[in-house]
Amino acid sequence: EDQDYDADGLTDGQEFAIGTDPVQPDTDEDGLLDGAEIAQGTDPLDPDTDKDGLLDGQEVALGTNPLAADTDGDGLDDKVEVDAGTDPLSPDPDGDGLTDPEELAAGTDPNVADTDGDGLSDGREVNEIGSDPLLADTDGDGLSDSQEVKIGTSPTNPDSDGDGLSDGEEHSDHGTDPLLADTDGDGFTDYEEVGFGSDPLDAQADADQDGLTDSQEFDAGTHPFLADTDGDGAPDGWEVREGTDPVSASSADLYAYAFEAGAPVVEAGRDRVFQIEYLRRQNVPVTYTVELTTDLVTWRTGQLQEDVEDLGNGWERVTTSYTPPGFARDGCARLAIRLSRIPL
Repeated sequence: EDQDYDADGLTDGQEFAIGTDPVQPDTDEDGLLDGAEIAQGTDPLDPDTDKDGLLDGQEVALGTNPLAADTDGDGLDDKVEVDAGTDPLSPDPDGDGLTDPEELAAGTDPNVADTDGDGLSDGREVNEIGSDPLLADTDGDGLSDSQEVKIGTSPTNPDSDGDGLSDGEEHSDHGTDPLLADTDGDGFTDYEEVGFGSDPLDAQADADQDGLTDSQEFDAGTHPFLADTDGDGAPDGWEVREGTDPVSASSADLYAYAFEAGAPVVEAGRDRVFQIEYLRRQNVPVTYTVELTTDLVTWRTGQLQEDVEDLGNGWERVTTSYTPPGFARDGCARLAIRLSRIPL
């Protein structure tokens, strides 16, 4: 009767026929008995049947296929995956949409779905968005890649609307729309408005306080941050109202600003006070002509008082109050004040 001297599952006759050692149960010393190798199809004379760098016995212990160098078919041999710390049984162990070879090529962690922790999977960043899976804020604009995807801005362009403000500045600092170069639609970019101190969220803002909104300045061709674009001494708003050219110094009548205050704005007992407010350049000498109309007569006497507020850049806001003479107070209907600049 044919014996199995080494108790490896093969009779001595079988061993002689195969070429294995009948007195050595594991002829190729790969950790598997010769009989087990014959049973599963591996070569009992070759410790690494599939030539992947792992012994057949190691593969059996790991659960990989000792007959296939790349058990999971991801392009990496089983031994390479073991050494790299990836899973030789799964082509994408972290489920991020990148195979292990793709992750190794990109430098991402094949066992972590979102290597940079920005809220986007590595596979989505590489295959769909084009952002850097190793940087949470690819374009360095102050918004993470996932924030940009959520609000619709580009994670690879720091200024999505091209207005001169980064997406992060618009979204986090100014509250403007990073997808609109001119959030309030006044004709000036958000960058221009922020730079000159206007409100990029309000088309009705009047940054230079000349009586024209920023939108009106754009239509008129005047500078929204200069109260007197042409430097002729007349605020742009006054020139537009009076029909003179606010961008041509030669067009304005420098000596005729006319105001009508209308009804009294302050009434305390029998004291009626009229007020007008206007802008003027600092250190410009002016005279006032007052016409106080009552039911019966026009009075040109009374008390005038100026309150001046320095607006900077050579401009001041003037509030002029007029108190009529006592005998005219009850019949006051309107106050007309004509301001004339005295030629220097």
